[in-house]
Amino acid sequence: MNYTWKEKLAIIKDSLVMIGPILSLRYILIYLLGYMPGSDRSFDRKYGTDTTGLISTSKLSISDVKSSSNAIVYLPAPEGVTRYMLQSLPVNHPEFTFVDYGSGKGRVMLTASTFPFKKIIGVEISSDLHAIAKKNIQAYKNPRQKCSNFELNLVNALDYTPPPVPTVFHFYHPFLPEVLAPVLNNIKQSLQAHPRPIYILYLYHLDYVAATFRQAGFVSLIKEVKCLNSQYNWALYTNSR
Repeated sequence: MNYTWKEKLAIIKDSLVMIGPILSLRYILIYLLGYMPGSDRSFDRKYGTDTTGLISTSKLSISDVKSSSNAIVYLPAPEGVTRYMLQSLPVNHPEFTFVDYGSGKGRVMLTASTFPFKKIIGVEISSDLHAIAKKNIQAYKNPRQKCSNFELNLVNALDYTPPPVPTVFHFYHPFLPEVLAPVLNNIKQSLQAHPRPIYILYLYHLDYVAATFRQAGFVSLIKEVKCLNSQYNWALYTNSR
């Protein structure tokens, strides 16, 4: 929630009375030093885009009831986190297509475009976010960009058919297991029809997410990275060992 300076001062005053100066100071420091991803505009200032924000599922214009009830808020991943994940891939990037499930306003896709992927694909159910992503791809200015072959799909992830080529799939915790499980099953069926190497990057790797991958049974966990902010814990899965 955004507060005016007057409201913030009133909160501090009441906090001093309720919890005392020492504990109030601790919470003020936590607030000042805390990273607020929903309001971090550094990426957009650098590249002339509009990817910032924290948007609730109720405002994402999702008509499908199952997908809407299992969707997670829109929140863009920090550029540095995505770059570190992509740098960690044991792949020859030009041989792989990159697919971002829940591509939102396109920040992950744009960051991925600084790697020489064969193609970059977005899968997004919200028409509002999809429209913004299209504008961002046009506006993005980065001399380090190595891939400009984009494909944006306005589609329910449950209905999306993965490309039958070597692929890196990316998820920034876009939905709950009730949707993740059938999406993984779609990837599994695609592999059965078109055997090929794939890698899956999953950001915000929670215990129940790991359990969903284990139940899917067609990929193995090969890397798991922890962060001081657990929201940026991530994992790498593959069928290629």
